This record gives sequence, C-alpha cells and structure tokens, in this order.
Amino acid sequence: MKKSISNQAVTELITPSDKSSSILAKLANITIPSWLYSVIIFVAILIPRTTTLATFLTADEDDQLDFARRFLESVLQLDWAGALVIGYPGVPTMGVGAMGLWLRYQAHALDWLILPHADANLNLTLTNVLHYPLEYIEAVRLPMALMSAMVIFLIFIFLRRLLNEKIAFIASLVIAFDPFMLAHSRILHVDGPLAYFMFAAFIAFILYLDNGEWRWLILSGILGGLAALSKTPALVLGPILVTTGLLYIIFPHAGVTRWSQSKRLIYALVVWGCIAGLAFFAMWPSMWARPMFALEWLYKNLVSIAQFESHPTSGVFWGYFGSDRNPFYYAIVFPFHLTLFSTIGMLIGLIGIIIGCGNRWRQTDSFVNRHLPLMFSLVAYICLVIIPFSYIPRRGDRYILPVY
Repeated sequence: MKKSISNQAVTELITPSDKSSSILAKLANITIPSWLYSVIIFVAILIPRTTTLATFLTADEDDQLDFARRFLESVLQLDWAGALVIGYPGVPTMGVGAMGLWLRYQAHALDWLILPHADANLNLTLTNVLHYPLEYIEAVRLPMALMSAMVIFLIFIFLRRLLNEKIAFIASLVIAFDPFMLAHSRILHVDGPLAYFMFAAFIAFILYLDNGEWRWLILSGILGGLAALSKTPALVLGPILVTTGLLYIIFPHAGVTRWSQSKRLIYALVVWGCIAGLAFFAMWPSMWARPMFALEWLYKNLVSIAQFESHPTSGVFWGYFGSDRNPFYYAIVFPFHLTLFSTIGMLIGLIGIIIGCGNRWRQTDSFVNRHLPLMFSLVAYICLVIIPFSYIPRRGDRYILPVY
C-alpha cells in the first residue's frame, strides 16, 4: 500500500498536470503587440547611446568639434560657401554638432545650464569652444546619439517589412548592441553616420526591389544622399545596389519574371540616383553657393587619399611597422570585431544560402528560398565594402564600420 502511494506521488511530481500544461500552452501562444516590439527596440537602442556622454574625448573629436563650430558660424553668417570645412562633406555630423552647440548656448542664456566660460554672445563664445571641449562634448554627442538611435530604429522598421517582426527584432538588437557600432554611434564623428545611413539605404532599396513600393525607393535615395554627405566612401553604394539588383534578377520571386525585375531595377537605379543627388545638393549649403568648387574639392581629396603612400595612421600590424598596408588588412581585421551573436548570424546566413540554393534546384518554395537574394546581397555588401577599401593606403579598422 505504501509502495503504491509512493509511486503515485512520484508520478504526480514528474508528470505535469492538466492545469500546468494549460499554463505552458498559454505562455507559448502569447503574442507581443507590434507597438510593444517597437517600444522595446527603441528604448534598447537609445539608452546605451545616451548615458555617460561627458566622460572623455576620443581621437579626432576635438577636430570634429571645431568643424561643427565652423559650420555653425557659417550658417549664422549665411556664408554657405563656408560650410565646406573639410575634405569630405561631413554634413550630418557637423550639422547635428552645430545644433548641439547652439542649444547648449541657449540653455546658458536661459540660465538653465550655465557655461562657466561663456562670453556675451554666441559668436564670441564659439571662438573659445576648443579651449573648453569637455564643457560642450555632451551637448554635441547627445543629438548624434539621438540621430543614430532613430536611424537604427528605422532599420528595424525596414527589416520588419522585409522579413518578420521577430527576426527584425533580433537582427536590430544585434546591430544596436554591436560594441564597435555602439561606440561610434554615440560620439561626434563621421564613421558612425556613414555606416548606419549606408545600411539603411541598402535595406530600403531591397524593400523596393522586393515589393515595388515607391516610398521605400524614395527613402533609400534620401538615406543614400545622407550617407554621401557623411563621407565620400559612400560611393561604394552604387556598385552595391547594382549587384543587389542583379541578384534579385538572378533569383526572382515566384511569379515574377526576370524581365519585369530587370525593368524595376533600371527604374530604381535612375530614380535612386536622382533622389540621392537632390538630397546631396539640398542638404549641403556649400552646394548652393559653389557647387563645382565643392565637388572638385571632394575629388582632389579622394585622389590624394588614394595615392598617399604614407600616413600617420599607418602603424604596427602583426609585429611589423607599416605592414597595415597589406591588401589583406581588412580581411584579417574584420572577424576580430565580430561578436558571438553576429558570428552566429553570419553562420545562419551562410547555411541559409546553401539551403536556399538546394531549394531552388529542387524548385521548392520556402521562407529561405524567398530571401535567398537578400542573403547573397548581404555577402556582396560586405565584399564590396572591404575589397575597394583594401586598396586605399590610409588604414583604420573603423573605416569598414559599414559592414558591422
């Protein structure tokens, strides 16, 4: 009798009851509302980018602070030609930094946050910005962090439209919390904006190729213009988008002919180029005043960098001085900046390509099969950033930030 009671008790302990099974089933079927996904992802992106912004200056931030100051001075004086400050446009960084400087002075003028070394007016105060950079660094970093958070959130929206909510959520978190990307998206510099504007333009372009809605093409063109306004290496977006379009022709969706996809690509490239060009012109004041001089300035700077055989950034690589000019520099550097999650994501993508190619060969339809051109396009994106950058003598791992 005791033995039977004991066996019954053990069975009850290890076998879930109908009630507990019902609870587990309900938990498994819980659906998170779309708006809650959006709130969670935006807060997750925003918080690590907007905390402890007044800690220390990073390399080149003093220069970027000076560029923002000079940009603000040119805007206040309506000297549009003066908005050409450096050898690359740098407009989003300078513009947002200038806004931060202006807002910081207004906070002082309203007695909200006193600047210890402020002068009688803004113009005089701007001349002393570089003498007290730590008084201003938080003010210029905060709008940079907000801009990066908004663009990464926009990438989440694009991915949600392209894939689904859960995949977009996970992918956006991987992008948002990538240490390399996170660090550069909360400081006053141009490499962060170049990276996220480029990738956002790329994903929006794929969205247009995928469903043909013009709003995505328009957004992609504007984002591409902002990428070019950040830094001239954004020119690689051209071959990236062409290659992506060709991949969508090679691997068309079910019911879509290669001819119709080819026409869509031609229209897309022409319209995209026009929109990106208009955005480039409209958002850079120097293009209003001296467009040819500004373009010539950018071209000469690009040529000088491409031909420059020695630069202070060249240094020790694998134990040898100056060996960072090795053409395989970025190919070797790239995996060292991958996190566990981005590495897993890459492996899943490569496995997905193999499965997708197998499904294509067997002519079976699946989620992986549908997004095969997307996975190939991501590989092409990485290659078409790393390969051309590998032939430029000036080196630095942050220059390939767009691939992360």
